[in-house]
Amino acid sequence: MADLKDKTSDIIKKIASLKFDVKNVMEETYLKFNILPQETVQLLEKVNTLSNNMSQLGTRIETQIKPDLRNSTGDIKTLSSSLQEANITLQILGQLLSIDAEIKAAKLNLIEGNYCESAKRIKNLSQLINSTEVDLEILTALISEKALLQEHLLYDMMEIWKNCIKWEEAEPEKELKKISLKVSTENAMKIEQMIQALNYFEYLDFNMKKFGNKLLKYILMPVITEESNVEILTDLDELKVLEVESKVSSLKPNYTVVFVNICKIFKFLHSYLNVTVEEDVSFLKKLGEMISDEFCECLIKNCLSDTIPSHSSELEIYNVISKAIEEFQAYLFEIGFLGTRNQSILEYAQNVDVLFANKTCQIFLGRAREIMKKDLHDTMEVGPICSQHRVREYLNCVSKSTVELMELIYEVLEEAVQSTDFCAVRLFCTARNIFELYSAVVPTHHKKFLETIPQQV
Repeated sequence: MADLKDKTSDIIKKIASLKFDVKNVMEETYLKFNILPQETVQLLEKVNTLSNNMSQLGTRIETQIKPDLRNSTGDIKTLSSSLQEANITLQILGQLLSIDAEIKAAKLNLIEGNYCESAKRIKNLSQLINSTEVDLEILTALISEKALLQEHLLYDMMEIWKNCIKWEEAEPEKELKKISLKVSTENAMKIEQMIQALNYFEYLDFNMKKFGNKLLKYILMPVITEESNVEILTDLDELKVLEVESKVSSLKPNYTVVFVNICKIFKFLHSYLNVTVEEDVSFLKKLGEMISDEFCECLIKNCLSDTIPSHSSELEIYNVISKAIEEFQAYLFEIGFLGTRNQSILEYAQNVDVLFANKTCQIFLGRAREIMKKDLHDTMEVGPICSQHRVREYLNCVSKSTVELMELIYEVLEEAVQSTDFCAVRLFCTARNIFELYSAVVPTHHKKFLETIPQQV
């Protein structure tokens, strides 16, 4: 029993001495900013050694001493209590040294370019600091050190982003505008580490959203809506360059040209920027989560809508277009930009019957409205016609717009005969709607003329 007390007393003394040394090192490092590279390593070894000694001592008390000294429970309780208090102190010292080791490792990772590992260690520091009960002054210093280290890392990551992913916009020449996206290919690993570190700190979404908006506004949308030329080049600094030159106020390009140019753009992004963000998430997948809906909406509205036939005779030709759209969707899915949830491009192409009916009916109603607005003074003679009581031939004078409108209705009904059942019903309703539109538009649009008809007669 005396031997046990001596060993316990010896461990407690060593822990007290260790506590002084640890406190001194932490103060020198984080309050006075002196560098003591080997001190913490040696102290951590002492903590581990004392922890093992205490564990052995505790085991001995429980298995050997306690059964033999059932009548000396007071002494055993005192020993156990002393060991528990010493163990708590030792744990706190171990946590402090672990924090110090984590800070040093994070700094070393940052220097070596292992940014993601540095980010993980910095984030782990928050948990270690929050679970440690130490002197307030030292705790405040550790929190400050962790914050500075995090800011340093994030600043470096933003600098790497700016140096490795560059946008350049040339001065507009006449009706031409040119923009370039440059990516450093020599630092592919650095770019991946940078993106992973930003993602780990939840700063990547901001950068990705900013990048995605620029890609949409200055590259993808102009390629869809304007006559454009897309080139992939290598500049003097060995940077890979995506160069897009667009002609302002030009006619919309054909869908085949749009598909080719967009595939070039995504081939560039897939080749030089599609790094791993996290497990099962690539750069293009994350980019797609942010801008694919807006991209698909723009493509459908400004390109695919123009491919929908406006006459039944063109429906067979649309099969070729539909096949091209399917292949285009499959490519965007293959590289990860479009996910399984976003099938809007394919669904649009497969919904051709409804789209054809909508477009055709809209065109017919638009033509009818324009005819109804024409001058009623412009007339022509028609005949012969039959009266109610007897047949007699005479010439009847009507406005040319009325005749033109009847011919349009005949065209609508002819189209209905040649269309599918679904389209035929829609076209028949359109013919009926033209008559209803006539009764609404003509009296309103030609109100002044109609009011003067008796005087003119």
